[in-house]
Amino acid sequence: MAHKLFRLGLPLGKQDTVIFNPKNEADQAALAALYKNNEEGPGGWYPIGLSQTWHNGIHLSSPDITTLVRSIAPGRIVAARLRMKGGEAPASPKEYRFGGPQFVLIRHELKVLENKCATERDPTKWTFRDVKFYSLYMHLHLPEASTRNIPWLTSFLPFLGPQPEADASGPSRQFVRIDVERDGYNKPFGLNFHGKPVKKKGGALSQGARLTILKKGTLLEVLTPTEEEAPFAELGYTKVKAPTEGNKEGWVRSDDKQLAPLPEFSAQVEALTKGGCARLDYPVSAGECIGLVGAVKPHGGMVHLEVFSEENLIEKDDLSQWHLFEGDKDDDPLCEIQGLPKELEPLAYNSSALLTSEQVKKAFTELGDTQRQFLRASITRNNSFWAVEWKDVKKNNEGWAKEFDLTDDDVKDATALMWWKEAKDAGVALPDKPFVYHYHPLALLEYLAARLPQAPLFYVERNGEEFIVVKPSELNKKEKEKVYVYDTGEDSWLLGIQEGKGIVRLWIHPGGQNLYELLVKGEAASHVPSLAADMKSVWASLWRSEGALSGVNTWDSSFLSFGPFQQTIGRDDEKGELSGALDYVKNHESGKELFKKYFQDHGFDVANVSGPQGMRTGQAVVDGKVLKTAADKELLREFIWAYRFVKAMRDPAFSKLFLEAGFKRLQLLRNLEHDFGNGQKFKLSQIHKSELAQALLLDAHINRPAFLSKADAPAALGEGLWIQPAKDVLGKLEKNPLGSAGFKLEHITAEHEFEMIKSIIQLRNKSSMTTPAKRAAFIVLCVQGFDANDDVAKACGYASRDDVVKKAEDKEAGQHKYGFLGRPPIIKKAAEEKKEAPAPVAAGG
Repeated sequence: MAHKLFRLGLPLGKQDTVIFNPKNEADQAALAALYKNNEEGPGGWYPIGLSQTWHNGIHLSSPDITTLVRSIAPGRIVAARLRMKGGEAPASPKEYRFGGPQFVLIRHELKVLENKCATERDPTKWTFRDVKFYSLYMHLHLPEASTRNIPWLTSFLPFLGPQPEADASGPSRQFVRIDVERDGYNKPFGLNFHGKPVKKKGGALSQGARLTILKKGTLLEVLTPTEEEAPFAELGYTKVKAPTEGNKEGWVRSDDKQLAPLPEFSAQVEALTKGGCARLDYPVSAGECIGLVGAVKPHGGMVHLEVFSEENLIEKDDLSQWHLFEGDKDDDPLCEIQGLPKELEPLAYNSSALLTSEQVKKAFTELGDTQRQFLRASITRNNSFWAVEWKDVKKNNEGWAKEFDLTDDDVKDATALMWWKEAKDAGVALPDKPFVYHYHPLALLEYLAARLPQAPLFYVERNGEEFIVVKPSELNKKEKEKVYVYDTGEDSWLLGIQEGKGIVRLWIHPGGQNLYELLVKGEAASHVPSLAADMKSVWASLWRSEGALSGVNTWDSSFLSFGPFQQTIGRDDEKGELSGALDYVKNHESGKELFKKYFQDHGFDVANVSGPQGMRTGQAVVDGKVLKTAADKELLREFIWAYRFVKAMRDPAFSKLFLEAGFKRLQLLRNLEHDFGNGQKFKLSQIHKSELAQALLLDAHINRPAFLSKADAPAALGEGLWIQPAKDVLGKLEKNPLGSAGFKLEHITAEHEFEMIKSIIQLRNKSSMTTPAKRAAFIVLCVQGFDANDDVAKACGYASRDDVVKKAEDKEAGQHKYGFLGRPPIIKKAAEEKKEAPAPVAAGG
């Protein structure tokens, strides 16, 4: 069974602390700052107000009145007040003595883990309980302009302006949402938006000029076509108004379910337009902005945040950690509460011991941590402040009203803020009675967060909702689903896209840089070990075939491959180079603790490692079991292992060692040795001296290492990719350096080197390498002087520069002529130089 993922959000905070995760130190610090914001602020404490009334929420202040207020959990906005009754715009928020009237009410229906499985990692053993509550954001500022940061408001406002008088007998306003990614006939991203239809010869109407492309999700108002336009509508087009285009009128295709009707949207637009408490139904996610803090005197902004529920949200086993107060059953707001600690008793209402506002404020500011913790953990069941009849309160509590100077104007202003009855009358699904449970919003946030499945969690998005997944078999293969991570160090990031039996690698930040960006441009330098300039150039030229710092692949026959060099865990029962690279980190003096932190502490290890540095191989070990067979290795396709590698690579200290192990492969390649006869042994680097030749051979060595030498190369490759070109080219020289007693390496000229490079490319293209021609073309694109003319391309065996770009099979290939990879010099023959020399200019000409 697929479990839904939900997250919790902080009501105020910087962009990087929007989501609250109890495992993150930054999030905990942000939460502590919000507690401090409230408890050391000028008022608005929980659960008792300055006038000894219930204050079932908290005030959060900000000196910046543009501060965003965010939803603390996923849910649906069920009510809001944007305008006053009659559609009148509210006054400036700071003009209201008791706070501005604009608000948003969100209903949340979540499933949280039961206590018995709060630490369970296996999703098949999870059991949940339903949690339903409301969060209120009162005294907001909801501006009817510049709402780009408030999605729900942005959706409604374009339709709230002056409207032509509706015909009482005619249809109500209709709204639709574009529900397709691509238009049918020319496939742009979205739906074509056309201007007024044009008449063709004979009087028939055809589509007007395309104005723009409207993206999926765009809201439109359906308009009634004129009598003249009706024939065009019959052709499958709908006349609409597009707010995103300045309320332009135009036409879109409406067949093939291009437009999704929004039958409830019209009623919501009308409710917001009329003013007062409007019944809405708008989805929001955790951390999504729902308004701005309301301006208050003398400066700055504030929001009242409150959480309430019809049933107690706290699980029975946890109630001992909370303080439940449910004895006050009056319908007034006076805080008649029994059972407070002695030092807190004066804060509550007691007709024989009334305090002034200043005395209550002083008492609050002098509370110690123990008393503050007590109030945070208090649950009160009392009549909602927002359902109070203030006339009755003043009449029935004369002593209290006199003590706090409650005037008739106060009663009028307070009554204007009350919304509960209005919301019920509008059909908002609230609890039957306003006697509800209240919680400190931040304390409840912590409580619920501790009952979320523990991060990291892997999830996919389906129909606007997020579902937890663990392994590739849970993915919808037809959809090529994207797998995201809900992480402990940040909110969410993309792990990979479904492919075959697993997911395909992606460039993940940090580490989204390719090898060229890492080594030549120096991006993410802290993640890369020091390399000689020539080594940097050779490795950087493999940027396209080997990918990015944290590329990951769990879909192919090697089960798990990772990193710029795509080292694998090994096919079938073979050992893999990935284990060899990890072993280098594990046994390095500065890598032992890193390997333990990212792998051993999570049940992963390596064993039976052997081979030369740069190409060592070994076996993976999971929970003490050596993974020897294909069946054993299948578990490495689970998302948690790809995640472990990416997390490790994000640590610069680990990255440096891991890459250091991989970069050793080039030196291994350069040291390959062959006996060319007569006792003359030469290393690869002595024969193939240029960076270009070595890059082509290194690329082949990574993709098909067996193709390099005679012992393992297929018959078509002769004695291997580095030996055969040497024999084919150097064996034909007049001064034959191969096998001749007087051979000197200096006999190999630049022309010989290019001939060998041509041969390497030709042999690669005959082989079963993965896309050899494409990979070679991208390497050649990196060569110095490639853009000068066709000489470099021709010297490498191509017809022209354009031929290289074409073979790269990538529309962006032409942009990647980097010009950094060393190659032999182009030596022109004398005849060619003479032919290209400019003609002499005649005297007097």
